[in-house]
Amino acid sequence: MNNMDDVIQAALIALFVARFLINTSRTHQAIELCKEGLSIVSRTAFIKESEMYQNFNKAIYLILLQACSLINDRTSEITYARKMIHIYQESGERTVECGISIKLGRLYLRQNKNEEAKKLFEKALFISTETGDKSAAATCYGSLGELYQTVGVYDKTKQYYEKALAITKQISDRKAEGSWYESLGNLFLSVGEYQKALEYLEEALAISKEIGDIKGEISLCRRLGTALKSVGEYQNAKEYYENALSIGEEIGDREGEGTAYGCLGNLLYLLGEYQEAKEYLEKALAISVEISFRKGEAFSYGNLGNVFQSIGEYQQAKECCEKALPIYKEIGDKRGEASCYENLGNVFYSFGEHQNAKNYYENALAIRKEIGDRKGQGINYGNLGISLFLLGQYQEAKEYFEEALSISKEIGDKKKRSFLLWKPWKCASVNSRT
Repeated sequence: MNNMDDVIQAALIALFVARFLINTSRTHQAIELCKEGLSIVSRTAFIKESEMYQNFNKAIYLILLQACSLINDRTSEITYARKMIHIYQESGERTVECGISIKLGRLYLRQNKNEEAKKLFEKALFISTETGDKSAAATCYGSLGELYQTVGVYDKTKQYYEKALAITKQISDRKAEGSWYESLGNLFLSVGEYQKALEYLEEALAISKEIGDIKGEISLCRRLGTALKSVGEYQNAKEYYENALSIGEEIGDREGEGTAYGCLGNLLYLLGEYQEAKEYLEKALAISVEISFRKGEAFSYGNLGNVFQSIGEYQQAKECCEKALPIYKEIGDKRGEASCYENLGNVFYSFGEHQNAKNYYENALAIRKEIGDRKGQGINYGNLGISLFLLGQYQEAKEYFEEALSISKEIGDKKKRSFLLWKPWKCASVNSRT
C-alpha cells in the first residue's frame, strides 16, 4: 500500500472500527486492529513526517491505552502511556503531557513503583504550575498525598491533601473538593483521629448529596460507618452501612451492594454476632463472584476466615485465607497479600504451630517492607515478637518488640505503643531468669 490516500483511508478505518470494537466489548480485537494500523502507517515512509501521521499516532495510542485499561493489562498500559508522553513532548502539547504523566504515575503507584510515580507527579506538577492549570495541580498534589499515605508518611500526606483541597475550593470544583475532604477523612481514620475523620467525611457526604453524586454518597456512607464503628458508635455505624446498602440496591450498584454487605458483616463480627456476620459476608462473597469483582471476593474470603477463627473453626479459617491469597497475588494487591499472610500466621498461632506462624509473619513483613508500609511493619514486628517469645527465643523477641515500639512512636500510633510498652521488658525479665 503505497498511495498516500489509501494509507490514510486504511488508518481512519482502523480507528473507527477499533472504537466500535471497544464499545461492543471486543477489546482484544480492538488492540490487534490498532497494532495493525500502526504497522501500516509505519511502513509508509512518505507519511511519517506529516501532521496526519502524528494525529493518527495520538488517536491510536489513546485507544490502546483505554483498551489495556479495560482488560487490566497494566504492563502494556504503561508502555503505551510512556509512548504517548514522548509524542506529546515532541509536539509541545504540555497540558496533555501533564495529564498522561499523572495517569502513568498512578499506574506506577498501583505497582508499588513509588519512586517512578513520585517523579511523574512532580513533573506533572511543574507543568501544571507553568501552564496555570489549577485543576491539574490539585490532582498532582492529591496524587503525591496518596503516594505518601501508601508508604505511611502521614504528615506529608496531610500537607498535600490540604493543598489539593485549597485549590479546588479556589476554583469552585465541588466534586473534587468533596473527594479531597474524603481523602483527608480517610487519612484521619487510618491514624486513629476519629473525630476529625467524622468531620471531614460528613463534609464530603454533604457535597455528594448537593451535586447528586449517588455513588459517592454510597462510598461515604460506608466510610462514615467505619469511622463510627471505630469510636464504638455501633448503632449509628449500622445505620450508615444499611443506608449504603439501600442506595446500592435502589440504583442497581451490585459492587456497592456487595461492599455494604461486607461492612455489615464486619460490624456484626466485632459485636460477636458471628452467625449473622457469616451470612452477610457470604452474601458479599456471592455478589463479588457474580460480577467478577476479584478484590471483593478476596476481601470476603479473608473476613470469613476471621469469623471462622473467632468461633474456633481453624481449618475453615485456614481454607478461606488460602482462597484469598492467590486472588490477591493475581490482581497484584500487595497489601491484601500481606494481610493474608498475617491471617494465616494468626491461624497457625491458634493451632499452636508457632514456627509456621513465624514463617507467615515473616512473609507479611517482607511485603510490608517492599511497599514501604511502616504501620504494617510495626504490626508484624509485634507478631514476630510474640512468636519468638513462645518459641523461647527471648532476646530476639525483645528486639522485635523494641522495633515495633520504635515504629509506633515514629508514626504516632498511640494505641499500638501502649500495648507494646511492657513487652520488651517482660521478655528481658524472663530471659534474665533462664
